[in-house]
Amino acid sequence: ELLADSDPKHAAARVMALKLVGQWKVEAVSPEIEKLLAEKSATPQLRQQALTALASIGGASAEATFTKLATKGNPTDARILAVAGLAQIDVKKAAASAVAVLADLTGEDNPAPMVDAFLAQKSGAAELSKAVSGAK
Repeated sequence: ELLADSDPKHAAARVMALKLVGQWKVEAVSPEIEKLLAEKSATPQLRQQALTALASIGGASAEATFTKLATKGNPTDARILAVAGLAQIDVKKAAASAVAVLADLTGEDNPAPMVDAFLAQKSGAAELSKAVSGAK
C-alpha cells in the first residue's frame, strides 16, 4: 500500500520502503515498483530508489520494465534511470536504448546516472561506445 501512495507527505517513507524491498528482493511488489517508475509526479529520488530496488530484484520482469520505460513518451529522467537499470541486467540492450535517450536529451537533462551505470559494468563503456558509434 505504501508504494502505491502518491501523497508527497509520504515520499520519505516510500523511499525507505523501496530500500527494504530491494534489499530483501521482494519480487511480489515488482508491479507496484513499475507503476511508481512511470508516475509523472514521482521525485527523482523516489525514481532512483525504485530503479535500484527493481535492479536488485532483477529477472525478466525487471528487464521488460526497464526496456519499456526507456522508450520515448516516458519522462526523460525515468528513461535515463531505466537505461541505468537495464545496464545492470543486459549491457548490450541497454547500450542500444541509451543511444535513443542520448539523442533526445536537452541541456536541462542529466545523463550521469545512465553513464555511471555503464562505467560500473565490465564491458559497459565499450558497449556504449560501440552503440553510439554505430548510430552515426
